[in-house]
Amino acid sequence: MSPGERRRQPVHFVGAFARCGTAVGWLVLLAATAARACPNCADAIADDPVGYALSWTTLLMIAVPLLVFGSIGGWLLYTYRRAARQQSATARGVGSTLPELVPYD
Repeated sequence: MSPGERRRQPVHFVGAFARCGTAVGWLVLLAATAARACPNCADAIADDPVGYALSWTTLLMIAVPLLVFGSIGGWLLYTYRRAARQQSATARGVGSTLPELVPYD
């Protein structure tokens, strides 16, 4: 690396994601009490199997896309960090962090 060149620092999103997730969790918990105050929501939850089923399907329709996109985003973040770690290791002259595959004779 030349003296005038700045080294790129890896981006650390985990702390920001954890804080954001905690804030969203608290908002969901606080909104649940407000949702039960709604007459239609209260009737849907109260001892009606159809309303109970509709509540669960709504929850699943919200949770599944979040789970899918969260998994894809987590995988992308993992591969980005792994590539950055390997690139910094080769730049220091350490070599690859992964073992080489040697065929057996």
